[in-house]
Amino acid sequence: MLDISIRNVYIIYRMNEARTENTVSDLMTVKEVCPWLRLSKSLLYGMAARGEITHIKLGSKMLFKRKDIEEFLRRNTRPAHAPFEDQT
Repeated sequence: MLDISIRNVYIIYRMNEARTENTVSDLMTVKEVCPWLRLSKSLLYGMAARGEITHIKLGSKMLFKRKDIEEFLRRNTRPAHAPFEDQT
């Protein structure tokens, strides 16, 4: 008889989720991120060096997780200002 508790099912689920969450296809190169953010390579490198944008450094290669770039965009999104009302 198979005796699997809810806790064991949850643990297996989380392990599976962790494996699929960090796949190579979720990693982006500088060449891929720059057009998406409409930034120059030097600006992106500078932002990464200052810690403004999360990145992975492998030797001389810099990689970015897609979810980190999306989070960066959410953090840096500002609400629109209220429309200008004429006071005359």
